[in-house]
Amino acid sequence: MSDRELSIRQRARRALLTGALLRRESLITLALTALLVIADLQPLPDWQPWYWLVAGALALAALVAGHLGDAESASHVLHEEFAARYEIHSIRNATSRERLRRALEYSAAMQHMADLHQGALRESLRQTAADVETWIAHMVHLARHIDTFEENDLVSRDLKAVPRRIAQTRQRLASEQDPPIQGELQRQLEQLQQQLENLNAVGSHGQRAVLRLENALASLGTMHAQMALLGTRKADSSGARQMRQEIRDEVSELQDTIEAMDEVQAGHLRLQ
Repeated sequence: MSDRELSIRQRARRALLTGALLRRESLITLALTALLVIADLQPLPDWQPWYWLVAGALALAALVAGHLGDAESASHVLHEEFAARYEIHSIRNATSRERLRRALEYSAAMQHMADLHQGALRESLRQTAADVETWIAHMVHLARHIDTFEENDLVSRDLKAVPRRIAQTRQRLASEQDPPIQGELQRQLEQLQQQLENLNAVGSHGQRAVLRLENALASLGTMHAQMALLGTRKADSSGARQMRQEIRDEVSELQDTIEAMDEVQAGHLRLQ
């Protein structure tokens, strides 16, 4: 688990604890305890006011523990923190943003299912759910690349302009008689051809990124269904190990796509 994911979980736990303390039941317990101490009620002989403090603290601890143990609440808070940390709302492509929202829903459901199991399987599935967060982090990164690609007006403009410039340069080169000028035109033609090749690569990788994000969501849905089946068959442990390997493979593929887009976009910038 990365430092970023650990930080998210720590923030989620703090948010969950704060939420438990600020729940209506907790506030009522605190207020009632304070009133009983101030009123100095003595339901039994030799009753001391601080007994109410102990009773109130025990009641509050039970309420907080119950809330912290609520898997659904924990998952909801965790994934709210995750969405906020990675600023999913800032993804400008509506389709990408919706896919990330659905991915978070799958992740929350997987965390909840992990908490329903016991023993070693529970810990294994919790780690699987944590690995899914790495998966989604890569999906967010990929979605930002898609935003960058779609908002790069220069790529669209150059895809139209560069082929025309290539044709014009070829015409000039065919009619030019001066050797030094021919040399300059030849170098210009080679540079334009390289630029067009790079532009086409940028467009191809942009389309690839969109498909990769779509496929990542579909794979996550399949993983969610597989986790739902665990506990209904004997090979639970081996199934959990297989899921974690599949997640690592998926993360690796996402990383490869991101690195390829980084390289192509950097190459395009160098040629501008």
